[in-house]
Amino acid sequence: MLVAACEPDRPPARRPYVLPPEIVDAGPDDARVRERLCALRATPSMDLSVGSGHGRAALAWSGTTFGVAWMQVENNDARLGFARVSPTGEPLGAPSRVTDRGFRPSSPALFWNGVSWSLLFEGGYRAERGDLYQTRVDARGNPVGTPWRMTRGDRDDSEPGIVARPQGGLGLTWIGREAHGGRTVLYGQLLDRFDAPRSLAVRMLDTSLTLTAPKVTWADGQWVFTCLSSRGEVMAVDFSRLDDRGLPTGSLRHASPDRIGGVDTAARYDIAWGGSSFGVVWSELREGATQVYFRNVSARGNALGEDVCVSEGAPTASEPTIVRVRDGVFAVAMRVERDGIPRVWVRTVDAGGTFQRGRVELQGADGSAALPVAMPVDDDLAVVTSSVRGVAFHRVNLGPCVSP
Repeated sequence: MLVAACEPDRPPARRPYVLPPEIVDAGPDDARVRERLCALRATPSMDLSVGSGHGRAALAWSGTTFGVAWMQVENNDARLGFARVSPTGEPLGAPSRVTDRGFRPSSPALFWNGVSWSLLFEGGYRAERGDLYQTRVDARGNPVGTPWRMTRGDRDDSEPGIVARPQGGLGLTWIGREAHGGRTVLYGQLLDRFDAPRSLAVRMLDTSLTLTAPKVTWADGQWVFTCLSSRGEVMAVDFSRLDDRGLPTGSLRHASPDRIGGVDTAARYDIAWGGSSFGVVWSELREGATQVYFRNVSARGNALGEDVCVSEGAPTASEPTIVRVRDGVFAVAMRVERDGIPRVWVRTVDAGGTFQRGRVELQGADGSAALPVAMPVDDDLAVVTSSVRGVAFHRVNLGPCVSP
């Protein structure tokens, strides 16, 4: 009789102890950026306002309609205008005038609070500006009441920026310039979903440098506040953070290279959260031409790769804006100059810095476009531009890239 013998199971080998790795900032997730996405085509533009003296507009989405707000100066009369736009780009009713004659508004910021449109801006009834104001526009596009002043004190408050997070609540930022002492402050404050203060205003950056162009961004658990700092020339995009309770966290970083140069600060840079890292764009004079550059930045504000020129093919490019259209994929809109006529190019770039070689070109009814602001909706892109003639709305179709 044969007896089959079985070899007993070997005891598992002891796994060697390995020291945990240092916590470092991760780069882009390859799985998230594997599928390429490009700007394919644009629908015909739609004029929202005709006139002169337009600044950069503000764009928001209510879930069913777009809201667009802009500043306009004509015959020495400065005013804020507001219009509603359908998802396909048609104006809904006539534009509304939000501010009265004699009021000097500027720098509009817009959001939908679930019931009405809330519009923030700097301005005042005296000749010089120096306070932040807020007003409401109902769901049908009609102004509600008169603007009320949000800030007071012996300083000039300007350039409000506001953004909502998906879980509810708002982040507010602005620049304060002291009347005495010559210091400039970047403020950050958290608001509840009814835009009432949820925390004290925090001095994110208090310096003798000149601070401009503040922006606030929600990034999965923290609020990020950025601005430009300059002294004679623009130094960098400064990057600071608040946690969800409104307390400062981390340290100040530069989200762009040091000394990006130039003296212009309006519409100079933009930042967007891409799901695992930030995309930052700015305009800079290099090798004799002004171009737009992209950098991938971690949640802590550290660079994750080399700077990439995303305006390749344009003689000059400026006034960039960037938005997230998919995890790890951004759309960049920028002003380009050709034969002295400004137009807007739209192209996509992933977190690794690979950008679409083609582009979609936008222009208003007068053949020009500048100062773009963008927002992704339903896998497409809504873009509002300003020109000599007025404000125009564009819809850009996004889809899989048809060529490498």
